[in-house]
Amino acid sequence: MAAETFGHEPRLGFVDGRALGNVCARCSVSVTHYDEAYQPSRWTRPVRWPCTTAIVLGLVPAPTIQPAT
Repeated sequence: MAAETFGHEPRLGFVDGRALGNVCARCSVSVTHYDEAYQPSRWTRPVRWPCTTAIVLGLVPAPTIQPAT
Protein backbone atom coordinates (compact mmCIF):
# COMPACT_ATOMS: atom_id res chain seq x y z
CA MET A 1 0.00 0.00 0.00
CA ALA A 2 1.44 3.33 -1.02
CA ALA A 3 1.21 6.03 1.65
CA GLU A 4 -0.31 8.61 -0.72
CA THR A 5 -3.29 6.36 -1.55
CA PHE A 6 -4.32 6.03 2.13
CA GLY A 7 -5.42 2.47 1.37
CA HIS A 8 -7.82 3.43 -1.43
CA GLU A 9 -6.70 0.95 -4.08
CA PRO A 10 -8.62 -1.33 -6.42
CA ARG A 11 -8.88 -5.02 -5.62
CA LEU A 12 -10.97 -7.88 -6.89
CA GLY A 13 -14.06 -8.51 -4.79
CA PHE A 14 -17.76 -9.22 -4.88
CA VAL A 15 -19.84 -6.39 -6.33
CA ASP A 16 -23.42 -6.30 -5.01
CA GLY A 17 -22.76 -9.70 -3.44
CA ARG A 18 -22.96 -11.69 -6.65
CA ALA A 19 -20.31 -10.83 -9.24
CA LEU A 20 -16.55 -10.28 -9.22
CA GLY A 21 -15.41 -6.75 -9.96
CA ASN A 22 -13.12 -3.98 -8.80
CA VAL A 23 -13.86 -2.66 -5.32
CA CYS A 24 -12.00 -0.23 -3.06
CA ALA A 25 -9.71 -2.01 -0.60
CA ARG A 26 -10.59 0.47 2.16
CA CYS A 27 -14.17 1.69 1.68
CA SER A 28 -17.29 -0.15 2.80
CA VAL A 29 -20.95 0.70 3.33
CA SER A 30 -23.11 -0.49 6.21
CA VAL A 31 -26.39 -2.07 5.08
CA THR A 32 -29.41 -2.74 7.29
CA HIS A 33 -32.23 -5.01 6.18
CA TYR A 34 -35.46 -5.58 8.10
CA ASP A 35 -37.26 -8.90 7.75
CA GLU A 36 -41.03 -9.51 7.95
CA ALA A 37 -40.93 -9.29 11.77
CA TYR A 38 -39.01 -6.00 11.59
CA GLN A 39 -35.87 -7.64 12.96
CA PRO A 40 -32.80 -5.87 11.63
CA SER A 41 -29.86 -7.66 10.10
CA ARG A 42 -26.74 -5.63 9.38
CA TRP A 43 -23.74 -6.28 7.22
CA THR A 44 -21.13 -4.33 5.31
CA ARG A 45 -20.50 -4.40 1.60
CA PRO A 46 -17.57 -3.05 -0.39
CA VAL A 47 -17.76 0.10 -2.49
CA ARG A 48 -17.22 -0.15 -6.26
CA TRP A 49 -13.97 1.21 -7.65
CA PRO A 50 -13.34 4.10 -8.06
CA CYS A 51 -14.61 5.33 -4.74
CA THR A 52 -15.26 9.02 -4.18
CA THR A 53 -12.10 9.39 -2.10
CA ALA A 54 -9.95 7.98 -4.92
CA ILE A 55 -11.41 10.59 -7.26
CA VAL A 56 -10.84 13.41 -4.74
CA LEU A 57 -7.23 12.27 -4.13
CA GLY A 58 -6.64 12.29 -7.88
CA LEU A 59 -5.89 8.57 -8.07
CA VAL A 60 -8.30 8.26 -11.01
CA PRO A 61 -9.75 10.92 -13.29
CA ALA A 62 -13.18 12.23 -12.44
CA PRO A 63 -15.94 10.79 -14.61
CA THR A 64 -17.33 13.12 -17.21
CA ILE A 65 -21.03 13.83 -17.13
CA GLN A 66 -22.75 13.92 -20.48
CA PRO A 67 -25.29 16.73 -20.87
CA ALA A 68 -28.89 15.64 -21.32
CA THR A 69 -30.18 15.91 -24.86
